[in-house]
Amino acid sequence: MDVERRRFAAVLAGATLFSLIRADFVAGQVSASQQTPSERPPEARPPNPQNEKDMARTRLKENEKQVKKDAEKLLQLAQELKSQVDSTDSASVLSMPIVRQAEQIEKLARSIKQLARGE
Repeated sequence: MDVERRRFAAVLAGATLFSLIRADFVAGQVSASQQTPSERPPEARPPNPQNEKDMARTRLKENEKQVKKDAEKLLQLAQELKSQVDSTDSASVLSMPIVRQAEQIEKLARSIKQLARGE
């Protein structure tokens, strides 16, 4: 009998909580739709297309600068790696610093790829 009461109380508490949350959610939607555009918070206003274009253009220019900077660094790292590999014995296993530098080059190349895509 006690188990049934606990289940009933748990179900009742869950249903009550659900109905309260749903009521708050619906009330929030109704009050938000009744607000005039000037009363809405700035993030709820429709975006300005011209402003978005300007922001996108600015972001693309910043990405281009970053890609150029990273490409220069990538070239430098690749040249250093090539000189290290050329100076090591080809019959031996590559050293850990060479492997780490190759991983760093790979990470930088992925970063450049993402910036070039605009991500």
